Amino acid sequence: MFPQERHMAMDRETIQDIAIKTLIANNGASMHDIAAAAGIGRTTLHRYFASREELLHALLAAAFDDVEQTLASCHIKQGSALEALERMVTAFVPVGYRFHFLVGSWPFEEGEEAFKAREIGLLKQFEALVQRGQHEAHFAMIYLPGGSLIP
Repeated sequence: MFPQERHMAMDRETIQDIAIKTLIANNGASMHDIAAAAGIGRTTLHRYFASREELLHALLAAAFDDVEQTLASCHIKQGSALEALERMVTAFVPVGYRFHFLVGSWPFEEGEEAFKAREIGLLKQFEALVQRGQHEAHFAMIYLPGGSLIP
């Protein structure tokens, strides 16, 4: 990577961080609002992200990256399932706060399958932890109306 490209990547990341803070304060913030918060013009912002949807897409990818890294750092296969769950809860509070504005913001068609695959991978890891916790008698089995079971 050339030095100029590193600078561009750092700038893009900085803009994403400012966009996150702006969207936490106002989930409906416009590209104009985000550009103003970043101290740049809309034209400059649009050089990095052509649209609000593209920006949200990048933020969703960053959220998945953070969630995957956080889950890996929890070492959920070590210790008891209860201990692993405690580590997860502690580790995920800041991640949830940082990206909670994305909940319900899925206006994407492009890339949806990739995000769904990542989501399924995360859910499978959590499901395995819950099943281990049930086997260790730390977690109760939960039955839903209609006879389905949350494993």
